[in-house]
Amino acid sequence: MLETLAKIFEERLWLRLAFSSSHDFCVEYLGMSEDSAWRRRKCADLLQRYPGLVRWLIVARKVTLTNLALIHRLVTDDNAER
Repeated sequence: MLETLAKIFEERLWLRLAFSSSHDFCVEYLGMSEDSAWRRRKCADLLQRYPGLVRWLIVARKVTLTNLALIHRLVTDDNAER
């Protein structure tokens, strides 16, 4: 699901459906809660920036979506591998 959302956000497809933000798209169109929409948006952003790393962390069950969302601003090119 995150990969699909990342693609939707990257291409700004939510604008074609007349939503003012990707967050509104997730809440109103996809039926997510406010918190769930925020977490998935942040995770999708991190997935776009570091696809291999984020996929591995999720598949290996090394991290939760909440953890990814909370660290998304802290992860940089300098520290992503650590």
